Amino acid sequence: MKERRQRTDRRRGHARHPLSLTVGVHTHAGRVFGTLYDLSRTGAFLALDPPPGAGARLVLAIHLRDGSELRLNAQVVHSMSDHSPRLVSGVGLVFGPLDPASAERLDALLERLRRREDPRGP
Repeated sequence: MKERRQRTDRRRGHARHPLSLTVGVHTHAGRVFGTLYDLSRTGAFLALDPPPGAGARLVLAIHLRDGSELRLNAQVVHSMSDHSPRLVSGVGLVFGPLDPASAERLDALLERLRRREDPRGP
């Protein structure tokens, strides 16, 4: 299997870490589940069907192994149907401002990804 590597996009300025992690997604319509396919300090790509349109606001809920939940406010910056070149329905997200505790927990999660450990913790 080909090794997946993090990549830095010049437009984003932060390393994007590939992963496949099911997360809770809170939208105006209620709670659903989606899969994160990449994650950075400032945003993510989330597979979600049907994908909400650009501008929609949602909250990602990442369950961690210690029993806590990391909640990230996000806004959809682009939306793709399953007819897109990626062949997956999903959305590109940008995170809203993070409080210091959430920023620290997100940084720890990203560090675990960088070390190829379980992003949810030990």
